[in-house]
Amino acid sequence: MTLRIAALSAGALLAGFLVIGAVPSIQAQTTETQPPATSAETAYSQQDLESFVAATEKVNEIGQKWSSQIEGAEDETTAMQLRSQANAEMAAAVQEEGLTPERYREIYQAAMADPELNNRLAQIYRDAQ
Repeated sequence: MTLRIAALSAGALLAGFLVIGAVPSIQAQTTETQPPATSAETAYSQQDLESFVAATEKVNEIGQKWSSQIEGAEDETTAMQLRSQANAEMAAAVQEEGLTPERYREIYQAAMADPELNNRLAQIYRDAQ
């Protein structure tokens, strides 16, 4: 079974962030916007990448848990409150794995732009299965 982190990221990895809307919340916490780093600019440690994969699995579980509640919310105010709770839970899961939400997003964006990094993350994911 061949997995690319891009497919995993768009379809499964980060599904929680994308479905629940945590990416805009996390981006709002970042004061300076910079383009994602490429492998030539940043070499992520093996620990960073392993933490990213582990955090992504947790984020997906949280996203799946909350998505039906958010979609079934009676009104937008309730949906926003549920998103906020889910976002906090996701950020905590990322931090439990040793990454800040900003670092998590940075690695995600770099993996989308860098096939080599993407392949490394996919391999870590496969090895963890």
